[in-house]
Amino acid sequence: MCSQNLWLFGGSFTNRFQYTELVNAAYVSTSRKLGPKMQVQLGLAARHTHSTDRSLSRGQRVVRQNECKQQSGA
Repeated sequence: MCSQNLWLFGGSFTNRFQYTELVNAAYVSTSRKLGPKMQVQLGLAARHTHSTDRSLSRGQRVVRQNECKQQSGA
């Protein structure tokens, strides 16, 4: 909190925070020529995220797990 250009400690605004994240990912792509002037390309991506948010000041913990997301493109 700032009052008249002086920084004051505000206990209700202070929080020690720890964040950890684990990301697993896999990517695959392939391409094929269909003729002298045409080519097709296909790709697939999959990701899985697991994160833990921990408020050290308040003793709170949040765990998030994002199930495998797949994306494809042509």
